[in-house]
Amino acid sequence: MKALLRLPPLLGLGLVAVLLALPFSGNAYLTTFAFTVLIAYILGQSWDWVAGEMGYVNLGHYAFYGIGAYAFAIVLVGGSPFWLAFVAALGVTAIAARLLAVPLFRLHGDYFAFASLALLPLLEVLAYNLTPITRGADGIVLPVAQVLKPAYLIALAVCLITFVVTLRIHGARFGYALKSIRNDEQVAETVGCASRRSSAACWCSPACSAPRRGLCRPGR
Repeated sequence: MKALLRLPPLLGLGLVAVLLALPFSGNAYLTTFAFTVLIAYILGQSWDWVAGEMGYVNLGHYAFYGIGAYAFAIVLVGGSPFWLAFVAALGVTAIAARLLAVPLFRLHGDYFAFASLALLPLLEVLAYNLTPITRGADGIVLPVAQVLKPAYLIALAVCLITFVVTLRIHGARFGYALKSIRNDEQVAETVGCASRRSSAACWCSPACSAPRRGLCRPGR
């Protein structure tokens, strides 16, 4: 029985080891395929923190991926070191998410969903028209060193962080607060749950996960 209980963690460690060794195998096709799967998991799981745990359907989640990607690329091409570009991507996206949370979380249900969806065309228009910053339709060309292998390793690390954070949310007081907001926000406020603050924190957390995924993509 104890051996069966140890089996899932061992399988998980084995899977991580295989994924870690994959970019060094020389098979670009399998590495690209695994990279795409990792990216899909990061985006899907971080989206679930808001939509699944808290019950707010965020149709504009991909906007934070774009903000993070652009922030990372702009800072990196500007001559800053990689780690500074990474921090800038997280910081810029966290600030944007916090500012957007103020008007968006005054809405509920379908109104929140469609308001978040409006972020996508808005940011697309900005990306195309702020040519001095984003270089418009031409995009930003990153240094040659930022290619598949580094991007894959970053994606794998972010995937593991996302998985661990998800496990922690399920058993934490913060996770129960999100579930109470999903079930009945007014009752949650009545019993002392700071629903507005919890909602904003939950909104910003996946928003910071999305840019980590976004900064992998420009490297591709």
